[in-house]
Amino acid sequence: MNFTAAQVKTLRKICTLLCAALLVVMPNAVGAIAEHQHMTKTRFAPATSPEQTSQPLPQVQLFDMQQERIVKTLPNTPAVQAEATKWLQSVTGLSPQLNIGSKCGYIVRIALANPFQVKLPRIDFQTNDVFLIYCPDKKPLLLVFTPERKPFLLEFKHNVQPFMEELMKPMLPGAEQQ
Repeated sequence: MNFTAAQVKTLRKICTLLCAALLVVMPNAVGAIAEHQHMTKTRFAPATSPEQTSQPLPQVQLFDMQQERIVKTLPNTPAVQAEATKWLQSVTGLSPQLNIGSKCGYIVRIALANPFQVKLPRIDFQTNDVFLIYCPDKKPLLLVFTPERKPFLLEFKHNVQPFMEELMKPMLPGAEQQ
């Protein structure tokens, strides 16, 4: 596959932005990734039971791509976990998209209570975190990583609009910022 100089420049900007975002939102990820080694063989399922989780989960983080910073954090509740699970369960495959747009919207990072088994046609893996890439005028995407830190950009079917509206409520004009 051949890319033009402009495409390479855009890809470099996106990679730089994603790396910066990941360093900000996942400073302790490397040590936490190798925790669970056994994988289940179901299509999409948590690899461990909820009872095995004893440590508090990191907060959900909302990263604004225009401001290039975390603009909001909130508790990682069972409702948030259920929503992230719905996203992962509705994965339809890999995204052919190379460009997410460096200033298009938000990245929501959710640490999962239990590793989640993702099965795609040519690979299956566990992931411990899910990143929702939300651009208001585009289809949302999920960014997930294998335990070896290999990234996958995934398409999915679940409607994230109600989740994002709830997440953004305090940020509406006239509302108090957290």
